[in-house]
Amino acid sequence: MQCTLYDNINIPEDRRREIESQYDPKSIWYLRDIKGLRIVAEGLIYRQFADAISTGSKAYALTGKGTSLQEIILGVDFGGSGSGHSFTATGITRGFSSVIALGSEWINCQTQEIDPEQLGEMFCNFVQRIINQYGFINVVYADSAEQTLIAGLRASLRKKGLGWVRVENALKTSINDRINALCILIAQRRFFYIEGQCDSLVSAICTAVWNSKNKVKNERLDDGTSDIDSMDSFEYTFELQISRLIKYG
Repeated sequence: MQCTLYDNINIPEDRRREIESQYDPKSIWYLRDIKGLRIVAEGLIYRQFADAISTGSKAYALTGKGTSLQEIILGVDFGGSGSGHSFTATGITRGFSSVIALGSEWINCQTQEIDPEQLGEMFCNFVQRIINQYGFINVVYADSAEQTLIAGLRASLRKKGLGWVRVENALKTSINDRINALCILIAQRRFFYIEGQCDSLVSAICTAVWNSKNKVKNERLDDGTSDIDSMDSFEYTFELQISRLIKYG
């Protein structure tokens, strides 16, 4: 029997509307949780955002500095020869009302060999760019699987007089929890990006897809055909704040 959210008589009408507002009407969670359909995860993950970008909509774009930023967090994901390194800077507004991607950079490791010293130089340039634009950085969360590269970033920061910038291990929570959180932020128009500063991240969000070969569980495709590096570095910046950004239940 198919049961929808609106079949539950114990949920008041205003609460139903509030719950529904957290979903992209085209997402698998909307079809499952609101419409009560049994459906396999496939296709674009962030279709609402991708549709907006493809039609030229500026609904998620900001043209200047983010306002009332209480935190600026950087995320770093390290790629191998089949992917790339990624840096992302994210601002969280006061009261955890919005998440704003301030800048992103993806370095293709398939076409160029990047040694640790070069990577450190590129990272310091990215850090300096964010500081010049926004005045501060709270913390950097980097992929904990690469401790040697993390140590290299810290050494590069010290050489550039930026040793006060903390570089810590990313929490690396459940990927689907991170995906679901971004889907909610997009649906509620609480995610934005600075236009012209986040091209790699915008492209990554628009092209992220479900793994159609895995029918058993929801799994993001990670076979080198889309930029998962940028998705990971971005998600590292807000994963610790998901419970504050998203009110479940």
